[in-house]
Amino acid sequence: MFADEIRKKAEDAPGNVIAGMIDRLDNINKQEVFAKLTIARIHGFINVEDFFRLHSLLERIPYVDLAKLPYYNEDYYDESGDTELLFATGALKLASISAEDGNKYVLSALGENLLRFGIGVNIDVKRERGTELEPRTATKEDIDELFKV
Repeated sequence: MFADEIRKKAEDAPGNVIAGMIDRLDNINKQEVFAKLTIARIHGFINVEDFFRLHSLLERIPYVDLAKLPYYNEDYYDESGDTELLFATGALKLASISAEDGNKYVLSALGENLLRFGIGVNIDVKRERGTELEPRTATKEDIDELFKV
């Protein structure tokens, strides 16, 4: 049962835990997202650990930036500042590093679950395993410099 899970994982009374979680949300719309996450947990779509993690994401992301999450379905960067904030919360992960085009980011597994189960946007994130690095061609001078004794 949901309340028992909360009691065991938080080692506190479930009513206190849930009330505190709701109280920390700074926007009524975030409370609606949290309600959807709760329903997703009750139905078993997310585990209890991710329920707590997703709440933490929701708490730290400004409400206006939640609307930006779908842009990160594919490698993306937004110069307005939401990329750095979403990355710092754990909603994004680094997708590629490029000196020419700049770094690109994509939804993390938690960011995808927040979007899917909290906001109701069902997407299939195109994420590669690991971080893609921009290829660099080594010149003869580079090779000589590397192995200079």
